[in-house]
Amino acid sequence: MDNNKKIELKVKINDVVENVVLDTKVIIRDFVKKYESKIGKKIALIKQNGKVKELSESIENDSDIKFVTIDDDLAISCYIRTANFILIKAIYDVFKKRPSIKFLIGEECYFELPNDQIPTESEINEVKNKFKELVENDISIIRKKINIDQALKLFEKEKMYDKSSLFKYRLYPYVNLYFIDDFFVYSDTHMLDSTGYIKEYGIRKFKDGILLSFSSKDDSEKEAFSSKLFDLQNDGHNWSEKLGVNYIGLFNDALARGEFDDLVILQESMHQKNIGDIAEAILHSNKKVVLIAGPSSSGKTTFSHRLSYHLRSLGLNPHPLECDRFFIDRELTPRDEKGNYNFETLASIKTDRLNECLEGLLNGDEVKIPYYNFQSGISEERGETMKLEDNDILILEGIHCLNDELTYHIKKDDKFKIYISAIPKIAIDKVNRISSSDLRLIRRIVRDNRTRGHSALATIKMWNNVRRGEEKYIFPYQNNCDAIFNSSLIYEFSVLKQYIEPLLFNIPNDAEEIPVARRLLKFLSFFLAHNSETIPKYSIIREFIGGSIIDVV
Repeated sequence: MDNNKKIELKVKINDVVENVVLDTKVIIRDFVKKYESKIGKKIALIKQNGKVKELSESIENDSDIKFVTIDDDLAISCYIRTANFILIKAIYDVFKKRPSIKFLIGEECYFELPNDQIPTESEINEVKNKFKELVENDISIIRKKINIDQALKLFEKEKMYDKSSLFKYRLYPYVNLYFIDDFFVYSDTHMLDSTGYIKEYGIRKFKDGILLSFSSKDDSEKEAFSSKLFDLQNDGHNWSEKLGVNYIGLFNDALARGEFDDLVILQESMHQKNIGDIAEAILHSNKKVVLIAGPSSSGKTTFSHRLSYHLRSLGLNPHPLECDRFFIDRELTPRDEKGNYNFETLASIKTDRLNECLEGLLNGDEVKIPYYNFQSGISEERGETMKLEDNDILILEGIHCLNDELTYHIKKDDKFKIYISAIPKIAIDKVNRISSSDLRLIRRIVRDNRTRGHSALATIKMWNNVRRGEEKYIFPYQNNCDAIFNSSLIYEFSVLKQYIEPLLFNIPNDAEEIPVARRLLKFLSFFLAHNSETIPKYSIIREFIGGSIIDVV
């Protein structure tokens, strides 16, 4: 490189572009220092021509620069990943053993020691003190690009066999390892620049392991918040572990052996059993109203239909009732901070009218059911009625269904609540988990393109708003249920891969959302792809890739 060449940068600060000229390449860490006071926030990463770069990297060419501050969604995921790394080292320093991150529970990460070792409270305190020491010392986190052959030897030496099998199927010439002093982990994406970035965290004993939290809730609230999701994830993890496919490398081994169809049958059989168990629980509860809620792309529509078939097989006659029918007129709908209609708030629903209908139905009356005209945005009366007979049961699906304020006139004893989500049963390796949000985003991109003609770019653009709605209206009530269903399929990433990759590659390199697309592409590159020919037409994945015999549109 010509050291005399000047580098011209366009730096965007609070929507204002500043032109900067550098005499030579510069380390990003040094470059951003003077801008933090202008922005008033800690800078965690930058985007250089749309590509995310860590502060330890350099700027060598003319570029458009955007700063990623510590409160940005992209930085928050790096914050959690970095804190996980620090805790892994802290646990290793105390126990001389590498822990595994068994799964994620909302804003919390659950760690387990090998060989089912259960930490004592005094050992937990040692880990806390070590973690605090590492943070206070503000140690640099160094990324090293290691040749794949050298990395595999290192993994074998450290008995990190989950990594060896992972990279067996990934044709990349190098691996990124992150170091705190001489201790390393592999990460599938970015880390923060040093241990000192971690300011808010909590470490405590939970079940048989250690929980790292980034929430402000106190311990008792966390316990209530986490318990049902913990059990659900634990069941899913144990199930995939028994099948020998709990990590991507092991799953790819199974596909290479020609066992894809076996995994499909096993997974679909498990779903059938779980849905059947919920139907049995509803039957024995003698409750007349079933309420179903879950985040976007969790498969609620297919689940509701399949649950209805199971209920019919038990002699019940289910009647679906959509919450959308009870929307208030569009012009009366509350608006968000940007002035857009907020259809997700409870105030957008005629809860009084909904409760009148539910009360009448439970009393055996024939009630009039409103119709909401989505074209005109007006609630209409079209003469539709409904009445529940002895063996009839009402199924209500909607974003607020676990919130008792939606059905405030109905006694709790009359309501059976179901929470559905898609929580991956497979992990990248022992310390890199797959988030439920990423799984659901991949599903949504594929479905939106197939059913609505939306681009991947359009779906990613609105995803943060979807997530904010979930965090406000769904997740606070997810533990308030009688049954919980995990709609994830152990084989689905291999199938979704072939549908989503062309859509992600079609996103322009200068788009604001390109880092998300690149991250998803990098993640999916770990999986061997497989076609969908032998997947049953009633499978939940059909709601997204098409070919379902269930009306899911």
